[in-house]
Amino acid sequence: AALPTAADKHAPPPTGPIRRKHVTEVAPGLCDRELLLEAVQVAGTVLEFAPKELRADREVALEAIKSEFRSFQLVSEVLTADPDFVYQAVALRCAVLQFSPLRSDASFVRRCLHLDPELLGHADPLLLDNDEVVRQAVQHHGNVLGLVSRRLRGEFPIVLAAVQSCGQALAHAPARLRGVRELALAACRQDGIA
Repeated sequence: AALPTAADKHAPPPTGPIRRKHVTEVAPGLCDRELLLEAVQVAGTVLEFAPKELRADREVALEAIKSEFRSFQLVSEVLTADPDFVYQAVALRCAVLQFSPLRSDASFVRRCLHLDPELLGHADPLLLDNDEVVRQAVQHHGNVLGLVSRRLRGEFPIVLAAVQSCGQALAHAPARLRGVRELALAACRQDGIA
């Protein structure tokens, strides 16, 4: 299936991934911003064949990421160093965080947690032992307790915050805390089936 052209906006997108052969056939046309925009909506990794200036185009880059989160690695370093751009990319596809140097920045990760607390799994492993980051994450989605460091899974206030958000998070706490009456009651109050 061929890529739709800018003139044929109503053509259905090709089904299945674009094979490298098809990309190389249209690669000369990828210097055209409109054609590139359409191509990255079908297969974000087409960005690999785009000229440097178009890999630095915010709209093109975000469309590529929306299509395929791994295309973040093909985006210009100018954009990947911009926290606002990375935030927009993470908002589209939280897995993007794993490719960003900002994955180690506690304040940036905390800023992103409201988008999806499970993005904590894509953050730097050192942040899984950061009290502030973990507390914020478990308050929004208690089950991320299973991702955090053993030390923090054993901290009463962290576990309490997690079970108040999701009673089933108690399963991720160590046995010595699962038997604590206050935690068990908080878990049952939250969802009744902990």
